[in-house]
Amino acid sequence: MTARPRMQTLQPEELADLLRGVRILGTGGGGDPRRGAAQIEADASHGRTYTLVNPEHVEDDALVLSGGFMGNMTVQASWDSTIAHWEQIYELKEAVDAMERFLGRNAEYLVPFELGGGNTIAILSCAARLGIPVVDGDGIGRAAPETQMSSFAAHGIDLMPMALFDERGGSLIVERGDLRYPDEIGRFVVGRCEGLVANCHFPMRGAQMRQAVVPGTLSEAIRTGGALRELRTRSGEITEAMSEALGATVHLVGRTTRIDERTEGGFFHSEAEIQGVGRFGGRTMTLRVQNEVIAGWVGNRLISIFPDHLYILDPETGEGLLSRELEVGRDVAVLGRPCHPRVRETLDSKPGRDAFSLRRFGLDVAYTPTEQLIAALGRGRRQSG
Repeated sequence: MTARPRMQTLQPEELADLLRGVRILGTGGGGDPRRGAAQIEADASHGRTYTLVNPEHVEDDALVLSGGFMGNMTVQASWDSTIAHWEQIYELKEAVDAMERFLGRNAEYLVPFELGGGNTIAILSCAARLGIPVVDGDGIGRAAPETQMSSFAAHGIDLMPMALFDERGGSLIVERGDLRYPDEIGRFVVGRCEGLVANCHFPMRGAQMRQAVVPGTLSEAIRTGGALRELRTRSGEITEAMSEALGATVHLVGRTTRIDERTEGGFFHSEAEIQGVGRFGGRTMTLRVQNEVIAGWVGNRLISIFPDHLYILDPETGEGLLSRELEVGRDVAVLGRPCHPRVRETLDSKPGRDAFSLRRFGLDVAYTPTEQLIAALGRGRRQSG
């Protein structure tokens, strides 16, 4: 295998592939790729370029910061005005600047907190404005409902201090608190200003980052998007082809028959029921969403729980679907795969289990690897048969 270069400037086709890839790998969340596409176009028009660095080449003592936006994931009618506003003031850069002032040192690198069409591109744009590279990796390898739900948190890296900067110009630093306190403060600010709130967090040294990061995820997103682009030029069953490209299992292809959704506490909550068709006829799958898909059941048997991955695809095009795009009557394919081994490592520690707990979302279920849940489902079917 060819080694990844130390630095890589992303080209237009790679950026298009990246957007297709994070739309799938974001597990239904992480922000709308249409928003990311508009941001990429605006940055290109101002001569900004995005540079990735292999995490193995980041200096031990380099300061690495993470961050992103909290708030509404949907593309709004005023998005053009937001892009124009960002040429005057980019809230994420303001949050990074505030963190640098607090720490008394400038960042040499940024690293995405999660994968998604909004937050991954936001970090790339911020780094371009600062003139520094972005680490090819992130904190979880998918999108996550809350900021502390990260491999960083369970590898000795403190979420705090966390800088917040909102669209009204309000700014604060969350210096200390319990594990969920910074995210709760951020959600409060989101509710107060009813817009996007930038945050900067997880200050770390390069050596710490290499121990904690899920490596190569932006490159994986580019490869995934490229695979989808190539598959569209061929005949054949695209869902199966994408499952091979992703190394994922096809759990169901079917039609959405029920959606219950609400927005509360800065989160989009949803439960979707999907009835299988074709070879999946007679199978029903239920998905639980907290911005992104966090759990899935076949019948009444749990088969996947966060942080393992569930992907929602359009079975005709192979494109990833956002959780907000699910609606009654929509055909979908649901694929799944285990989370990265580095994320699994975090679940062996108390800090990791605390960081990833879904109890506050009403799921009082201990994490069990998806492959064990699927095996148990298969045994149950054989016994019942």
